[in-house]
Amino acid sequence: MWVSRVSNAWLAALAVVSGVGALVLGVSTALGLMEGAASGLLGVSVILLVAGLLTSSATVRITQDGVAMGFGPLGWPVRRIRLSKIESAWSEVRHPSQVGGWGLRGVPGMAAIMLRGGDCLVLRYHSGGQLVVSIDDAARGAALLNALLAERVGR
Repeated sequence: MWVSRVSNAWLAALAVVSGVGALVLGVSTALGLMEGAASGLLGVSVILLVAGLLTSSATVRITQDGVAMGFGPLGWPVRRIRLSKIESAWSEVRHPSQVGGWGLRGVPGMAAIMLRGGDCLVLRYHSGGQLVVSIDDAARGAALLNALLAERVGR
């Protein structure tokens, strides 16, 4: 088993600021100090809070079953990729400009979870697509994943 975690302090700070804003707007609306536009701003603040929490950190686990990626401080939601879908894995340095920016990105043939630039775990699917995850110690995760894939083929 291999587990690694990455977080983005800027996204976490955005979530905290949005949460404080939502709290202030909610209390102000409840006390009758704000009307009309406050409900729209409250909605935006809550959306930014949830999005910031869900995208501010990620945890990647590699086990004999495959890869599991959890998002946010609680590691939920979880995306699971069965070992049978993965062709190979490797580590390489990538930057947000190479995958379309920060956050969760998807373009034809490639998806990326880019919370910071630098070391990334890259998975190639049997279908030809790729998944790029910015994560610490990606080389060790790729080595374990390739060893598990080789063991499976050897059976």
